[in-house]
Amino acid sequence: TRETMSDALAERDVFNAINRVNYSVDYERCGVFGKAFQQARYLLEKLDNACWNLGIKTHSSGNRLAIARALCAGMVDHLYTVGKDGDYNSPENRVMRALHHKCVLRRRPNRPRWVIGQPLDLELINKQDKKQTHHLLTMVTSIDPSLLIEVAPHMVSSSRRNYRFDDSTQKVRCEHRLLFNGHELECEEIEVDCELDQEGRRVWDEEMQARISRRQELVWKSFRMINRDRPVAVRGLEALPALPEPKVFDRNSKALAYPALQIQSRTWVITWFKSSQEAAQHNSRAIEAKAVLDVQEALRRAASLPQEQTQPTNKTAEKPRLNKRSRRARLKLLATEETPTESKLRALAATFNNR
Repeated sequence: TRETMSDALAERDVFNAINRVNYSVDYERCGVFGKAFQQARYLLEKLDNACWNLGIKTHSSGNRLAIARALCAGMVDHLYTVGKDGDYNSPENRVMRALHHKCVLRRRPNRPRWVIGQPLDLELINKQDKKQTHHLLTMVTSIDPSLLIEVAPHMVSSSRRNYRFDDSTQKVRCEHRLLFNGHELECEEIEVDCELDQEGRRVWDEEMQARISRRQELVWKSFRMINRDRPVAVRGLEALPALPEPKVFDRNSKALAYPALQIQSRTWVITWFKSSQEAAQHNSRAIEAKAVLDVQEALRRAASLPQEQTQPTNKTAEKPRLNKRSRRARLKLLATEETPTESKLRALAATFNNR
């Protein structure tokens, strides 16, 4: 046989070749296990008789694809995929299995990805008299994933993953996975219809929102360059200055910038914020700080007043009657009505004269 894709088709070629010769064949010379050949021919005759009794006519079209489809339908539970080192493992069982040494697929330079076959576990005793199990795969047939979809559509499903926004096409793309019995057969990248796919719509909305946010950030930076923080002078117990009206800093979204007072190292400035809540919060803090400063200013002014003004005067005390023409009476009157400031200046002058 020249078959390199299926052990079953290769054995079919050998079976037909022996039947064409005669019944007296040296099986050992031909490399055929005679007992297995006789058993196969017996089972074939038994199946033909059973179908004949049921009124079913049996025949073989000889079509290779039809035979592969039949093999796939009968062995769909024995599906294997190739690994990195050329061995095969089942999606249900992760045991790596090597191809049998009589497998025709070993003639191929590259191993097919998906095959069906019968598992075979051989227990051999090595030189150290220890049992060693060899996991093999026999009756191997290479299949196309499309055959699995055709013979067992109830075991086929699909899923999507890795949604992303493609800047070159301005569309959402994802990986479409074709699953057979929960295991990946194919994976290709496709464009997503955002109106039908909720996940694709979510990725689209997030991308559009991110673009709007980036654009608003650039517009806000340009607005802040034009409308810088403006310092204002607040003296004594004066009232805080009136704030300007909010301004539109983004014409497309009609976003507003809100002014607020803010204190920075004992300096009052009028600054801008993108949200009214943040502006109101900073403005309330500035009003509280201004109230504290007003109280401190009032206490300072009260402490700097003259002692005569801070203490109540005694109206019952009578001033001495002095003669205005008398020089001594005039000096005495000046001495009694001297203010604290004048007394401090007089003391400083006396100190200076002594030095």
